[in-house]
Amino acid sequence: MLSGLMGAVLIGGFMPRDATYAAALQEGRPSLPSLLVSGAKDTLVPEERSRQLAETFEEGAVRFYLHPGGHMVSRISGLLCKRGCKDICPAVQWPSRVSWQLR
Repeated sequence: MLSGLMGAVLIGGFMPRDATYAAALQEGRPSLPSLLVSGAKDTLVPEERSRQLAETFEEGAVRFYLHPGGHMVSRISGLLCKRGCKDICPAVQWPSRVSWQLR
């Protein structure tokens, strides 16, 4: 089902609270090139929780980006579009043309 994925962007991601799923992540060591974005002022998903998730990935598979804002994606969406995921996460083999839709 996920075999066609080239990379992932996880915003506000964190380790599952369910011990079974958390153990599966730790044992599986995800290798999909990923960008994990966290907000320095995020009180809903603090940086430490996102870093715990990042630590489960295989070495070199994840890039961690800490933005100065909170939990709201709108605070960073302009930055992600301006710089583009290609600049933020060079490990991902992004298509040559990425279309962004802001709502």
